[in-house]
Amino acid sequence: MSKRKKVIISAIVIFAVFCIIHVFLIRGKSVMPNVSRMSTGWTVRYKGEEYEKVDIVMLNKTVPGPYKKGETMELSARIPGEANLHFPTIFLRTKYSAFQAYVDDEPVMDVGMENVGTDRFVGCFQRMISLPEHSGGKLFRVVLYICEDDAFSSIDAPLVGPYESVERGYMRENLFPIMAGMFLVIFGIAFALVTLGFLPSVPEMLEPLFAAFMAADYGVYTLTFYNALFFFIDDKYSTYLEYISLYMLVPYTVLVLFSLHKNSGHRKLLLTIGAVVSFLCMSLIVLHFAAGIHMCRTLPLYHVMAGIAILLVNGIFIYDLKKKNLTIAGAVQLGGLVTLSDFLLVGMMLYKLSRSGVISMSFLPSGIFPAGGMIFLMAHLVTYLLYLAESYARNREYIHLERLAYEDALTGLYNRPRSEIFMNELDKKDEDYCIMSVDLNGLKIVNDHYGHSAGDQYIREVSAILKKKCDDRADVCRVGGDEFMLIFDENDIITIRRFVMEIYDQVEHIRLKNCDYHCSVAAGFAFRHEFQERKATAQEVYMLADERMYKEKRRLHKERGISIRDGA
Repeated sequence: MSKRKKVIISAIVIFAVFCIIHVFLIRGKSVMPNVSRMSTGWTVRYKGEEYEKVDIVMLNKTVPGPYKKGETMELSARIPGEANLHFPTIFLRTKYSAFQAYVDDEPVMDVGMENVGTDRFVGCFQRMISLPEHSGGKLFRVVLYICEDDAFSSIDAPLVGPYESVERGYMRENLFPIMAGMFLVIFGIAFALVTLGFLPSVPEMLEPLFAAFMAADYGVYTLTFYNALFFFIDDKYSTYLEYISLYMLVPYTVLVLFSLHKNSGHRKLLLTIGAVVSFLCMSLIVLHFAAGIHMCRTLPLYHVMAGIAILLVNGIFIYDLKKKNLTIAGAVQLGGLVTLSDFLLVGMMLYKLSRSGVISMSFLPSGIFPAGGMIFLMAHLVTYLLYLAESYARNREYIHLERLAYEDALTGLYNRPRSEIFMNELDKKDEDYCIMSVDLNGLKIVNDHYGHSAGDQYIREVSAILKKKCDDRADVCRVGGDEFMLIFDENDIITIRRFVMEIYDQVEHIRLKNCDYHCSVAAGFAFRHEFQERKATAQEVYMLADERMYKEKRRLHKERGISIRDGA
């Protein structure tokens, strides 16, 4: 195992252990010093029966259910003495039930009563109920109007105390889930936006993109499951978001899994199973809005689909570990997905056991869902960095290979194969252009009398002049030993002639610096618009420029008394 792999695995293990310790050991028991939790001592009236000293957290152990739609349940308990403080408040949460609240038979709040007797969806309500001053010792009574079959098996113990203390206490009690949910949403969206920027050039980033969307979706589910959004949005929409984000976890899981195994041998089986469970999960969302089949009623079917997806994730992970099918990045990402899936499975099992009365709701660790999400997000972050590192290495290798293929080793200019690509591109354009052919004079004399190293230096110096003068104005290619091709977008003959004279002047400085031998260049150019009768190819334009270059070369040789053979 490589050192980098050991470091990555060790970091994830340490982070996972930290999250697990937080989930199971660092669980807040008391929310605030002046806030009480009203869990015991309730009197419950249901179906004509009265039950006393009930712990509403374990309601179904004392009051037999299931509780059906259309039924009512009355709960009453004495308000603790803390309510004699300023701005006394009770924080009450109900599930799929409208309610009316009273203090000594005085109405203090009613919520969702317009939905009673209808088939409209009633979600989970969270309300801060303001109490009259000096309410300590008075009777608090809640009448629940049940709007869904098997709507609940327990009721979260209400918090009572001063308004600000109750609000802060609830936030402090659920600080880890709330912070983790916000972190997942913000970083999930940020990762998705960044990944979308890389996706066109790096197709391998498709899997991190799906994982980023999944992280954001899981963050929304965490925030809504722990009722962290009731301060900002209506309860009904918060419940919608909770179910939609939960049901979408299965399709996202399948997308991440398939993107990791799109080239594997079992991709068809994976695609078939994943498509079926994803379609069913999304159909449950559609049925809620289109056919009035509420998502809370289809939750058992979703649990079956989620169970299949979790088994699929774990099975493929074990198979891949045995076969060593995954890269380091893929193994880290799939490991994070397995952790998230297994945390969800444990959380769902504990939640089911608490609803059936086997265990208390207080046994359900408050951080089990967000801990799985944070481990998944860390795995995603590590995967993202690994993908970027691998992509950067591949791009550097590609640039290096491209340089070897298309760069002239002596001058650093483009070589002949690259010039042919440029000319093919010109043939696809309709715009005018100019091609210039440049040839060195006196290179043979330099090679013969001063050695090829001096000739190479001569070529490099002229190449540097061409590169500097062209800058972004033209593409410069070395197409032969002493031959160069320049491609301009210019179609102004005066500008091109001025450019040629500037090149002549610059090369003249080389001759003056190296007065032992003659050096100069000859240039010829041609425009595509000169072929008015037809659309000429770039090769034809170049041939015309080359012909004019040789004509200029003969003129310079004659002018300076250089023989054609010696001045080649």
